[in-house]
Amino acid sequence: MLVVRPSGVLDEDTVLALDVHVGDPTGEVLHVVIDLRGVEPLTPSGVRALLELDRRATHRGTALHLAGGANHPLLQRLFRAQVLRGAPWSDDLLSR
Repeated sequence: MLVVRPSGVLDEDTVLALDVHVGDPTGEVLHVVIDLRGVEPLTPSGVRALLELDRRATHRGTALHLAGGANHPLLQRLFRAQVLRGAPWSDDLLSR
């Protein structure tokens, strides 16, 4: 498992940089947790980019999990609709 901690504005450029972590060519990283606690603001373009990143991760066989998204109402709606994975264990992992 790999934990990535972006900070500041999460936009398309930032998410493209995260793609390097999600696209592990060795296949050894099966789960990537993106810690969103340092992200403000989360823009609509950032959410669209996260959706695309999740699509690419799934295609590569990597599960993308978003943690620390409790303060982002749009993410909460996507979690409830099961469009994105916001696993409770991800938040628990970050609190350790």
